[in-house]
Amino acid sequence: MKKVIDNWLFLSNQNEFKLSVISPFWERLSMFLAKNIGLCPSPILTNSEKKWIKYYGQKNNGTPRAFYDEYTSKILFWSPRYEIEIIKPPEHLIQYSKENGFKYAVPLTDVYHEMVHHIQYTLGDWLYDDLLEASAEISIFIISGEQMIDYIQESVSLWYVGRKMLKLKPWEFYIFIRDCIVEKDFYYTYFYNNSHFIKLLGNDYSGSIEKFLIKMKNNLGNKKWENTMKQDLNKIHNTIFYRW
Repeated sequence: MKKVIDNWLFLSNQNEFKLSVISPFWERLSMFLAKNIGLCPSPILTNSEKKWIKYYGQKNNGTPRAFYDEYTSKILFWSPRYEIEIIKPPEHLIQYSKENGFKYAVPLTDVYHEMVHHIQYTLGDWLYDDLLEASAEISIFIISGEQMIDYIQESVSLWYVGRKMLKLKPWEFYIFIRDCIVEKDFYYTYFYNNSHFIKLLGNDYSGSIEKFLIKMKNNLGNKKWENTMKQDLNKIHNTIFYRW
């Protein structure tokens, strides 16, 4: 038995985690990114060390919960991390899972996150880890409204670039995040057409966008902006879904 409630996917066993179960979320993600990227990557929920090593290359020591394997286009989820008593969804959902015999709870934010990585790899933008993680986290927040962000500094730094440095309006920022994911040369549009940003690159990064993206997390990912960022992203999410 499987069920989706409040952006959580509840499963009774590992075998229920199939392509047919996550395909609707792939379609939704494709709609929001306004891009046809092709087929949904295949999911695997497992506690097999042998299988994990086959795709990840080493034993699972507790992290990551999930990852995207670019060589096989599969997204793997380590099932012990998704057991109800470990992942701990909201209290009312824990009670629901007990009443209905569910064993696993997978937050859809994790599913979307690995799907975004598949898109990033497929479209050829696979160079800057901080940018990859930040754009995945922020896009999922905007789509789902869920604040399960693991990469705080990365997300804050990219949010700061868009909203504070480039001074993008909320709807422009959403498009900016979308372009970060599906347009590998997005920075030409946003960075090189901004005189203030060009000056910053020249003064602090020797005119190199590569240096800027590599140092973005450490230089701009101040956690003091975390709550402000989350409030801002929540407003953007509510605007998209007409929650006035």
